[in-house]
Amino acid sequence: MADAAFAYIDCYQLIEAPAVRAIHAARAAGAPLLLNLGGSTLSPRAAAAVRGYPRLFIQTNVDGADHADASRTAASLLAVTGAEWIVVTAGAYGAVALSRADHVSVPAFRAAARHTHCAGAAFSGGLLYGLLHDWPISDSLDLACASGALRCERAQHEPMPTLAEFRAFIGSRERTWIAAA
Repeated sequence: MADAAFAYIDCYQLIEAPAVRAIHAARAAGAPLLLNLGGSTLSPRAAAAVRGYPRLFIQTNVDGADHADASRTAASLLAVTGAEWIVVTAGAYGAVALSRADHVSVPAFRAAARHTHCAGAAFSGGLLYGLLHDWPISDSLDLACASGALRCERAQHEPMPTLAEFRAFIGSRERTWIAAA
């Protein structure tokens, strides 16, 4: 972990105890952290583990029907954790990101979904790629949304696209500009 460029930890309610141990290990190693709540609430124990964590990014989601709650969810998590960025996805409604100084809303890409298996993991991978390369958050979210959309379109056995394919997709695909309130 000491040489990790980033730590990615799922922190769902079901796996909270090992996730908190992993947070402590990542903090001890000095690794930046992307904590994925996967729609779970942040427990007091997990909140205590991330409080004051430098280079903390938190990702979670709301159901599409609750997309209007995305910004409120981000604001609540930011107030509790002081994270650098909170990212909340809302499926076909895109994603919002909130920091202490900025609010970014990015629309989803229209996709002919075959399935939704691993769409969240693909989104996280795109987000991490942008964060690792110090991209602006809006560009990181664009790549994350494209990654999630393409995961849904491609057969499960197909590999993820190259960065050039992602860029072509981002430049050519219609978006569903329904920003979360």
